[in-house]
Amino acid sequence: MPDPKRLIDRFGQMKSARAIWNSLFDDVIKYVTPSQTLSTGIAEPGSTKTAAIYDSTAIYGNLTLAAGLYGALYTGKWFKFKTSDNDVNEDKGVQAHLGFLTERMQAELLESNFGTQMLQLIMSLTSIGTSCMYEEEGQDTTINFDTKHISSFYFAENKDHLVDTVFREFPLKVRQAVQEFGLSNVGGGIRKLYEKQKFEQEFKFLHAVYPREDYDTSKRDSANMPYASVYVDVKEGKIVRESGYQRFPYMVPRWGKNAGEICGRSPSIHALSEIKMLNQMAYTIIRAGQKAVDPPINAPTYMEGQINMNPRGINFYEKGGKDRVEEVVSRSNFVIGQELKNDSKELINNFYFVDLFLSLSRITKQMTIPEVMERKREGLRILSSMLEPLQKELSDPLIKRSFDICKRKGIFGPIDENENLIDAPEALQGQPIEIEYTSSLAMALRMEEVQAFTQSMELVAPLLQAHPDAMDNIDIDDAIRGTLERSGAPQSFIMDWDVVVEKRRARQEAMQAQAQAEKMAQVADITQKLSGKVDPSSPLKELGDNPEQLEGMV
Repeated sequence: MPDPKRLIDRFGQMKSARAIWNSLFDDVIKYVTPSQTLSTGIAEPGSTKTAAIYDSTAIYGNLTLAAGLYGALYTGKWFKFKTSDNDVNEDKGVQAHLGFLTERMQAELLESNFGTQMLQLIMSLTSIGTSCMYEEEGQDTTINFDTKHISSFYFAENKDHLVDTVFREFPLKVRQAVQEFGLSNVGGGIRKLYEKQKFEQEFKFLHAVYPREDYDTSKRDSANMPYASVYVDVKEGKIVRESGYQRFPYMVPRWGKNAGEICGRSPSIHALSEIKMLNQMAYTIIRAGQKAVDPPINAPTYMEGQINMNPRGINFYEKGGKDRVEEVVSRSNFVIGQELKNDSKELINNFYFVDLFLSLSRITKQMTIPEVMERKREGLRILSSMLEPLQKELSDPLIKRSFDICKRKGIFGPIDENENLIDAPEALQGQPIEIEYTSSLAMALRMEEVQAFTQSMELVAPLLQAHPDAMDNIDIDDAIRGTLERSGAPQSFIMDWDVVVEKRRARQEAMQAQAQAEKMAQVADITQKLSGKVDPSSPLKELGDNPEQLEGMV
């Protein structure tokens, strides 16, 4: 049984260690995602969160980057299953089964809240650089996702710098706590309030998920799973629920980490000084513009309260007098201010890759297909090196846990006591299932090989024309099949290799049979012509009597 006090103490240590990041997170939230609450999680009801925002370039840039990444990585058929053995992958039965698994799981993700929660996670990732999503079995859907606010979760890494521990604090009212954990499991304070029907008081709870160091691997109950799941009533220091997970249920992706740091650093963090400066420049230019449109005035003291500032208003003065109402001439240089502002906006947009994603949306009808594909590949290639952590810390664990949940809930068919699919083809038995990403970004990167092959063929085309035998250096079958696979063609469009070999064999036999038939027809024709009278002393007489000799001559 875990010690609840030790868990609470560890949570306090994790919270203190992360405190140095809170001011940075709050700055980013203030200027980039002002609709969010701050890192403390304390909201100000009814507050105007954009009152200090004078330029929205960073807000728009973050939205553009998040939406662009979501579209490039997690829409359409963005993954499929395969094995590490290419020979097994060529098996039609295996292809059909893996295709079935892929389609069923993609359907379950579409039916769940995956899209909304993933977009929310990516927006947090591109702003503060660190996000967290919890995945569990759903009530109305097979899978359910829940993206957590930065204020609610704290995490730790293992020796490989991978997140394997998450502590999360959350409030529940008395009635909610009883509904969640049961009256017999909650602490005495909550139980008394519930019995008195005082339901609205809030209590803090801690959910700790961490690797178990000591458990029985031969048992499959929740107390002997690799990851412990412990809920603690923080006020009373009481464990209200203990269970476990076979696979870590949290995904905690970081945009990019510096050595020795645990939190990620996002494009927003890298651009923060420029974002602040642009906001101040915008404020200054707005004030200068107000002065130019509605300038301050100079007037004599005796006219206080008598000046008419209305349109077409008239202020009278003595003829020949020097006391007049006059505008204060502003010497603000709007041109320089606007140039500096535009330079800053452009730099911030570069941090968010705005031009990249807008260029993809501005593809014209006049552009050829190769031009469109090249523009798309060039843009997405820029992001490829930055997105490796997303695959390792988000996509891989998400798909694996989703697969486990779907399997346990019977989405893929019956399973045995070891959670193996009973209906899987024999060739797939014992084969680990791997993930292949087929999103637009993954396919664009994979098409790099096709592009390199195409360019190489263009370079050697003159040599091949002069020396046709040089084509023997190129495996045309592999090139064609590889191009189809890398371009995202459905597997059902590609003929099984055994069928291709059989078709070629049958074609060769048919050609040989046709050639033999044509040869026999020629023999018959010559024999027909030799069937007339022939001089007995002529060599043709012997051929006429023995027509089989013509086969070697035809």
